[in-house]
This record gives sequence, C-alpha cells and structure tokens, in this order.
Amino acid sequence: AIRVRCLCYILYCTVVGALKCATENGEKVIPDTWINDGFCDCPYDSLDETKTEACSGAAIGGWPGIEEKMDRSPTFQCPQQKTKNLPLSMINDGVCDCCDGADEPESGACEDICDEILAAERAAHAKAVEQYNIGKQRRNREIEDFRNLVKQTLVEIDTAEKGLDMKNQEMSKIESEIKKEKITYAESRRAETLKVINTIANPTARSNISGLLAPLSIRELLLLIQLTCQIAGEMEGSIEKKTCGPLRLAGVELGILWSNENFIDGTADLMDDNDLLVDLVDENSNGERFWSREQLNIRSRRRLDDYHDHDTFEDDYHYHDHDYGEEEIHHNNRDNVGNDFYDTIIPVENKENLKLIVEGSIFSRSRNNFLNHGDKLIKKIEDIIEENKSKEKNKQTDKEANNHDEEGKNTPSNHELTSLVRDLKKRKSSIKRGFQYALSAHILLSSSLSKIDDKTQADLTNLAASTIMYSRITTEHIWHMLSTILPEIVPIDKPDDEMCGSPLATICPTKQIEREGSLFPPLAVFEAGKKACERAVNEVNAPGCNAQYEIPSIISDGYYGYNQPREREEGDPLYEVFRSLEDMFSEKIKELEEQKKALQTEISSIENNVKDLEDKVGGRGQDDGSAEFFILKGTCHSVTAGKYDYEVCVDGKATQKDTGATSGTNLGKWKGMSVEKETGKRVMKWEKGQKCWNGPERSATVYVTCGAETKLVRAEEPETCTYVLEMESYIACDW
Repeated sequence: AIRVRCLCYILYCTVVGALKCATENGEKVIPDTWINDGFCDCPYDSLDETKTEACSGAAIGGWPGIEEKMDRSPTFQCPQQKTKNLPLSMINDGVCDCCDGADEPESGACEDICDEILAAERAAHAKAVEQYNIGKQRRNREIEDFRNLVKQTLVEIDTAEKGLDMKNQEMSKIESEIKKEKITYAESRRAETLKVINTIANPTARSNISGLLAPLSIRELLLLIQLTCQIAGEMEGSIEKKTCGPLRLAGVELGILWSNENFIDGTADLMDDNDLLVDLVDENSNGERFWSREQLNIRSRRRLDDYHDHDTFEDDYHYHDHDYGEEEIHHNNRDNVGNDFYDTIIPVENKENLKLIVEGSIFSRSRNNFLNHGDKLIKKIEDIIEENKSKEKNKQTDKEANNHDEEGKNTPSNHELTSLVRDLKKRKSSIKRGFQYALSAHILLSSSLSKIDDKTQADLTNLAASTIMYSRITTEHIWHMLSTILPEIVPIDKPDDEMCGSPLATICPTKQIEREGSLFPPLAVFEAGKKACERAVNEVNAPGCNAQYEIPSIISDGYYGYNQPREREEGDPLYEVFRSLEDMFSEKIKELEEQKKALQTEISSIENNVKDLEDKVGGRGQDDGSAEFFILKGTCHSVTAGKYDYEVCVDGKATQKDTGATSGTNLGKWKGMSVEKETGKRVMKWEKGQKCWNGPERSATVYVTCGAETKLVRAEEPETCTYVLEMESYIACDW
C-alpha cells in the first residue's frame, strides 16, 4: 500500500508537473522541484513535504503565522517523532506514516525504520545547523565590517566637508575681491570712455577726427546711430541677432538706462548698482582681456542680446524673407521720408511703416539694388540647377551626350552654381540683418524721445560715439553716412543702372561744409571720403551691372554695387582713437579669475570625493538592511534549470539564456530588496524586462534563505514570463 501510494503521487507530479496546495485565500501552485525539498511551502495541508519532516507541526497549528487558522481537532503523535502529528483519520488507514508503524497497530505490517529515518533527519538537521552557524558568523562579521566602514567613511566625509567649508569661504572672499576690482575697473573704463568721446566730439581736441559729433543736431545724431547699427548688422556675418548690440552695450557702459519716457543719465544709479557694473565687465570678458577686439567682434554683442532678452521696447522686429524680385523697393518716393523721420516721431507700434522708412533711405539704395537683382539671379541659377538635374535623370544617346558636353564645357557645375546661390543668399541675409538692426535702433531711440530736454544733445553725442566704438565701423563708413544725413550735401539723383556701378556715385566728389565756424566733416573723414570717391571711379563697371543676370564665376565684392562692410583695422583714424579702450584690461581681475578657477577645481574635486564616499557605503544613516544590500551589491549569481541558465546581478539585471549561449533574454532591471513581513524572507526583484510576445514584460523575483554561501539553488517560471528563483545566502542567517 505504501509503494502504491508513492507511485501514484510520483505519477501525479510527473504528469501534472506541479502541485496545488491550500493557502489562506485559496490555493497556490508548487513546482515539482519544490516537493520534498526540505522546505515547507504548504503549511496548511503539508502536501509538498510528505517524505520529510519540514511541515511537522503544521497539522496541529504549530506553523508560525497560521496557528489561529488551523483546525484544533485531536491528533496522534508518532512516539519516536515528537514533531510529527497525524490527524486521526490517518490511523489504521493502511499507510505507514510513523517510522515505527505506530499509526498502523491493527495491521502490524509497518516495518520499524526509525533508526534509518531519524539518523537521516538528524544528519540533515545537523548540517542545517552547521550551515546556519557558519552563515550567521559570516553575516555578523561582514555586518560589523560594514558598520566599521560606515563609521570610518563618515569621519572621512566630515573631514572633507570641513575642508569644503574652508574652500567655500575662500571662494566667497575671492568673489568679493573680484567684484570690487570689476567695479573699480568699470568705473575707470567709463572715465576713459568719456575722455575718448570728448576727443571725437570736441572740436578743440588735438586730433584729425576731433569735432566729429559736436556740430550734429539731435536729428542727425539719431540718424547716425541708426545707420551705424545698420552697418553693424551687416558685419555680424551669419550670426542671427534680435537687436543692435553695439547700441545697447554703449547705453549700459555710459550709464544711460533705457526707459519708456526718455534717456536718463543714470550715473548715480549706476554707481549705486554695483551688480550692474560687475555684469558690464562680465558681459565683455573672455577671461583674459576685457573689451578686447576679439570680444567686441564675437562674444560681447551676442551675450548682451541674451542679457536684454526681455526687450522692453520690442525692438527685435523680424524681417520676413520678401521676394524682392517681384516686389521691388523703389527709393524715389522714400528718400525724403527716411531723412525727415526724426523731425516727426512716428508711433513705435507702426512697425511696418518704420520698416519701409528704414529700407527706403538714401543710404539703403545700393542694398535694395542688390536685393532686387540678386533675387532674379538666384531664380535663374536655381532653374538651371533643376534643368541640369532633369537632364541627368533622362539619359540621352551617346551622340546627344557628346554634343551636350561640347556645348557645356564652360558651364558651371551644379556644385559651383549651388555655391553661388549660397553666397548670394548670405549677402542678402547680411543686408536684411542690417535693416533689422537699423529698425531696432529706430524703435529704441524713438521710444526714448517722447520728451526732449537740455541733456538730450549731450546724451546722444556720448551714445553715438560709444556706439561707433562698439560697432567697429570705419572712418569711410562715417563719411558715407554723413553724406546721406547732412542737408547741405544734396545727393545727385541718378538712375539705378548708374547706381549699380557704384553706390557712391550720388555723393562723390566729397565735400566739406561749414558748421559752427569750422569745416565739417573733420579732415580724417574728408580724406577717407576722397579715397572712396577715387576708388568709385574704377567701379563704374561693377560686376553684374553690364551683363545683367549672366551667371558669374564668383560673387565678388561690389557685385551689383554692394560692398560688404568690413571692420576697421590698424591705421584707420578711428582705430587709433579707440585704441586705449580696446587695449584696456585688468591684470588684477585676470589673476583673481585664475585663482577662482583653480579654487573651483579644488571645490569640485572635494564635492566629487564626498559623493564617492557616500556611494561607497550607500549613503548616510545605514541600517543592517542596507548592509546586506551593500554586501551583495555588484555580485552576480547563476543556476541552471532545465535547458536554461539563469543569472541575476544585484543592482544590475537578470538574464535567461539557453545553456551554453553567450547572450539571452533580459528578465528585468534591479528594482530593490525588501523583507516580507509575513515570512521574514528577503525578497529581491527585477522588473521591466523584455516584453513577452502577446504578454507582459518579464520580471524576476528571488527569495533568499539561510546558507553558508551565496548561491542560486533553483529557478522556475510558475506563470508566463514571471520567474521565481531561490537563493541561499548568509545574509539571511539572522533568526
């Protein structure tokens, strides 16, 4: 009977592959490898441990956590197995349950095998106790080592943080010194700026450019600033800008603060607002030189745009890419409007009208000419490019191809044509950016002139001089602008075909007029104009003028009468005037900034060290649970079950792969480790693994039991794409 019962049980497990046992809320499935493995998985009915004593005591409510739920019916205790209690229904049922057969007294057919069974149980128990003791000792030792490591690490962190506090105090001291030096430097620079401005504006100053601004009216100063911004915009290259940086930078340096009512001389406010002075230095610092030539060209204006991004006056009007080929801009009905604008202030809100005025000025005439003709040339080139592409697709006969090659020997390739279009569009963008800069200045200045008083003339003179400095325009640019601004110099009206050859044709030969008892413009500007007019004689036949819309080999300077503005260089009178400002920088600030940089490196190193120390022990205020994780962190463990190898890495990922394979399926990323309240088991989880086909994302759960070493002992897949593994580890030997 015993043999038959066991065979039936084995047959059941073999066929079904799993066992269902009772739980608190129903039933659960037990994999066949968990049956008779010495661990009671079914404490409510003991079905999984019929051949071991693992579930002894469960039948009478002796299993932890389920006493109150067990049936308290009378039981029979096996005489030699004190922990084995049988329901009375199992007495004289023909099955030998007690090792000595005491449960089958009527038949007397049970052989006494207690010596053998008890010896095996004692050996298993002794081994389990031995493994527990080894594991517990190791756990205690490593927990203590971890606690000591935490203490030592916390001391190191405390020492590092004290050093960090000292370094931060040093940093505060250096930053305070830097701020003080920057304020001193900015004040001295502002004084030097006013001295340079006086050289330009005062006709009594000893310079061949003295008196450049003194004779100009408010209207003329405003126009000069606007046109200076227009040239500055064209010199910005491919950098996209919203507003006239040189004008804004000039205002900040001079202490002229923009407002909705008027220019305000903000000297007192500027001196009180030290942060503004510091910002001013920072806006123009490249770490080595302040207000250097390179910075004026590259960084200062770009950063200033960001600094003034609030755009109080909404002066960042964006030009749309109009098709100048179809909607040409004619100057004849706009010239007078452009030069008389500041005599009658137009509301800032009417930006479209302002745009037309900026584009329609005498100064912009050559720009419009280039835009009008350039668009037509671009259209022609792009048509040729498309035609060439079409011919390339439609292969001709060899004879036709040969004829085509003979005819097209001197025809530019599509690559060359594309380069021409790119150059034309680049110049178009420069011109339009100049319009945008001029409009920006127009709006800023007109917004600030709702009230004009005695200080306006002086403010505008200083602002114009400083804007000229930051824009890096040349003395020739000054002559060209004055020739279109001064009412005494009446430009000669010439048709567009002559204007194409040279935009200076209407203002040459150069002239001087009398203003306030002196010849104007100053000698240096007059001489620059003479040289420009001499050059203009040789530019009558400018590229593109006599052969309209022929395909050129390159877009040379002066094409369609437009010369790309270039910055002033050494030898230019303005270069010499502003040299003292361009070469002005603070060695003390440079030295302090270098100290700050070195100190910041030290601070960053200490901060990184503190972070590494915290990571080393998993943070501060750790408990034994943290220690257990720390002990296993970074370790990987594997087991083979069936045809698969399973590997789990603590704080890493879990993987399933075919035995012997080098790669496999991702079962999930480390989620964390916790302790089950009901069982006291450590539970590790990996989640968000590779998604099953038509199923959930894979996940893995590892239950940790006591063992002398850390190792996986089994793995199952009780539900689709849900993997359950068992691990033995000394970290669980704490009961």
